[in-house]
Amino acid sequence: MLGVLATCLVQGWGPEWPPVRRFLLQFGIDLCVLMLYLREFVRHAPSLMELSGLLLVTVGSLFLAYKAALLALVVILCLSFLWLLLAWSAYRWPLRRGLVTLALFLTLLQGLLSLRNGLHPSADSAWAGAALSIVLLAVLSLSLLALSRSQRIVLAANRGFYERLWADVLVLVLFVQAMLGFLLRDGATDFWRNFHLFLGSLGTLLALVVAWRGRSWLLGLPRRRWLMPALMIMPLNQLALGFYARLGGDAAWLSPLHATNGLAIFVAACLLSGSLWFGQAQDS
Repeated sequence: MLGVLATCLVQGWGPEWPPVRRFLLQFGIDLCVLMLYLREFVRHAPSLMELSGLLLVTVGSLFLAYKAALLALVVILCLSFLWLLLAWSAYRWPLRRGLVTLALFLTLLQGLLSLRNGLHPSADSAWAGAALSIVLLAVLSLSLLALSRSQRIVLAANRGFYERLWADVLVLVLFVQAMLGFLLRDGATDFWRNFHLFLGSLGTLLALVVAWRGRSWLLGLPRRRWLMPALMIMPLNQLALGFYARLGGDAAWLSPLHATNGLAIFVAACLLSGSLWFGQAQDS
């Protein structure tokens, strides 16, 4: 939970903060991910070889990023990701074990990109860092769901596919909208601004449709009952903030609040989509 909240704050309000405060909060996120990984590592299939390999890959990747040896770095990271998938399948890790290990891998990638961007600033590194931050936010949200002890959503077998499809399309639209939001921070043409506003309107409509169609899904799940009202209220707030900014609003709090609210909507959509996919369908 702390990692999800801190990631939303860093991505939303980070550009307005001093570099030291942003660094400390990012370090806190990395520490939360590391502690969560170690907790799951001890509980499920601990291996000294895994820890040794993780330490070796981290140190080697940092050295290669510092030396700008990008080809070797990409090869090592691809092999590490392949090992993650194979280990997840071979050792039959629980879902939360695999997700927190993936979150640790994404955190390492994010640190490498930050190091490379600090040594050799480029727009591509900034874009890749933004994409990794949003993917990490989604993985942390799903990890939070996997660690929850609440019951799962149960759908009728003949309805589950369409409900999952609606939720997944909503997540995809919100992901693209968040990426365009990072583009607009650095300046963009009117086309991209209008396209971002169009995606915001589309995302609001989709969120309202999903919330309306799924209003009966969470009746027996008190801990998740807030998702549907959130998917009805927050997108409308997001659309209002977007129109206000488009019409010339220049308050200092407007852009960070707009970005943070958008990421919160993305987290709610990820939680809903994950609940639908993790749930067990029953025959109608």
